[in-house]
Amino acid sequence: MSPSGGVTRNTLRQQIADALRDEVLAGRLPPGREFTVKQIAEQYGVSATPVREALFDLSAQGLLVSDQHRGFQVREFTVADYRAMAEARVLVVEGLFRNPEGVAVRPEGLVSIRRRAAEAVRAAKGGDLDVLIG
Repeated sequence: MSPSGGVTRNTLRQQIADALRDEVLAGRLPPGREFTVKQIAEQYGVSATPVREALFDLSAQGLLVSDQHRGFQVREFTVADYRAMAEARVLVVEGLFRNPEGVAVRPEGLVSIRRRAAEAVRAAKGGDLDVLIG
């Protein structure tokens, strides 16, 4: 929201992108599903501009595939895609826990990581995707 309390276009764009991301990640918009800007705008009761912007954002993030003549499609991930994601995650996690010689691991850092992991588990059980991906 803007300081005056009104909804800005960027906020609407982000709200639509967040809602669609949740739909894709929850499986309610299955891989391969095709749709147009007009369909999504009608579904959410908004104009085409923030929807178009949100869809292009999600395309840039790799969740959707854009076809200039057909609209958008939920990306179908391959086994190789999932393998690459898992490998990237391993690199990140290993980097978090790597302890360069002479650098002490701080207990408060481990407490923070454990707390966030517990929050993620609770969110996953409750279906709260914002905590998991936000």
